[in-house]
Amino acid sequence: MARIQRASAAEAVSLFPFLSILACVIGALTLIISSLSLSQVSAGRQDEDVARAEDYVALQNSLIIKKQDLGELDKLSQANKAHLMALRKLEAEEKSLRLELKELKQSRDKRLALTAESDAIKVEIDNLVAGGQAFKKQVTESRKQLDGLKKDSGSSPRVQILPSRGTSRIAPAFVEIAKGGVILHTRSRSIEIERGKIGTDVNLRKLVAATKRAERGTIVLLLRSEGYPTYSAFRATARREGWPYAKLPLLTVGPVDLKLFNIQR
Repeated sequence: MARIQRASAAEAVSLFPFLSILACVIGALTLIISSLSLSQVSAGRQDEDVARAEDYVALQNSLIIKKQDLGELDKLSQANKAHLMALRKLEAEEKSLRLELKELKQSRDKRLALTAESDAIKVEIDNLVAGGQAFKKQVTESRKQLDGLKKDSGSSPRVQILPSRGTSRIAPAFVEIAKGGVILHTRSRSIEIERGKIGTDVNLRKLVAATKRAERGTIVLLLRSEGYPTYSAFRATARREGWPYAKLPLLTVGPVDLKLFNIQR
């Protein structure tokens, strides 16, 4: 077998420098590519971190603003609560003042009613006093006439009631006002009634009812000099019940004579 003869060292071609350069180029390219990749990755993370940091700062600022707004709202809520409490207090005071005003109005109305009633009572007292004075004057005159009649005659004559123009215009029912009570002069008899029973006596009420039914019916009070207390009691009942009456003083003593009248009751 033929042997391959090796070339001499001077004649051989060496590939080591080329492979070394190629390996260095590949390593350099690999290094460059790795550096670029790492730089790109680092740059992307940095942008993301920056964005996150900016978002965090924005969120923190928004949170601070919201906390400030919440504080303002809290202050406003506290102020509204204070205003609401003040308003409720004012409403309670207004209600209390209204009740007090209502009570004052009621009290004023009562005072006005009492004042009016007091004035009416004063007028009634004045009328009673005036009537009492006039009655006393009539009594005094009657006593004088009575004393004159006693001088002229030793016995007490009958007191005859004469019809007049005034009595002709009414339908009279005669009631004698005596010291202890009243005497009803009816067609059949005379009925005595005690002073305390004037407002409740049945016979007197029947006489009053018949007088009211009659046309121009009027109760004629025959006033004795000593019968003023009885007259006051009768007048009070008559005013309260609405009884029609007139007065006729008796100037002399003695029994009443009504023969000249046609008594129907």
